[in-house]
Amino acid sequence: MKFVEILRTYNAMDIAIIKSLLDGENIEYRFLGENFNMLEPMVQPARLNVWHDQVDEARELLSGFKGSFMAVSMPDED
Repeated sequence: MKFVEILRTYNAMDIAIIKSLLDGENIEYRFLGENFNMLEPMVQPARLNVWHDQVDEARELLSGFKGSFMAVSMPDED
């Protein structure tokens, strides 16, 4: 399976909102480090990975998303 990282965040609320948006569009994703982030906040961000065929669709969907709490970042496109 090939997933591509498209976003990082430290905020659990951001994660919940992003999941809701992606679920609504049937975009296949996974958050890496999500549970660790809740145990040790601000140590390591949760990283959003999207199925490679849906990266453009996910980026477009999240393009207007502004994280509610510091440090939401989208890695540069390859």
